[in-house]
This record gives sequence, C-alpha cells and structure tokens, in this order.
Amino acid sequence: AAGWKWIDFLPGDVAAIATGVNLRGQVVGYSNDGAVFHPWIWQNGQVANLDGLVDRSNGFDGTLNLADDINDFGVITGRATAADGSRIAFVATPIAH
Repeated sequence: AAGWKWIDFLPGDVAAIATGVNLRGQVVGYSNDGAVFHPWIWQNGQVANLDGLVDRSNGFDGTLNLADDINDFGVITGRATAADGSRIAFVATPIAH
C-alpha cells in the first residue's frame, strides 16, 4: 500500500531509525532507550526486538545491537556484541518455527 507507515518504538525506547526494507514489506532498524541500542524488525504490522528472536542453540551468547539491512529472503545483517565485549557483525537467517 502506498503512503506513510508509522512504526511504533519498542517499549521503553525513546528514539528509532529504520535502516532497511525488502519487497515483502519487512523493515529493520534499531532504537534506543537512552543508553542501550535494540535491533528490531517490523512485519505484519508488529515490531519485535530481534535480540529476543535469536535461536541461541548454536552457542551465541552475545547481544544483537543494530539491524542494518534485510534482503528479499528475510536475511538480516547488523552489528552485535560478543560475550567478551567485542563488536562483531552478524547475518541472521530466518528459520521455520
């Protein structure tokens, strides 16, 4: 649909930016609560914190910080913080639930 789409902030956040959109209409970006960044995805009219959607069974115990882009397959790229505090890039591939 044409026109503006207003995306709600994640609860408690005070600022946000959208950084990527795909042909499915999925939008990614990041927001912050004044101290901490939170990566998010907006799809089907709902916004969700990407860090809460991570399948941690692969051993990743860090934190996703920024979502930079999303392709037409739903693959998301961004920045994370590893458990040791180092900054790392991530590629998040959707899985079936």
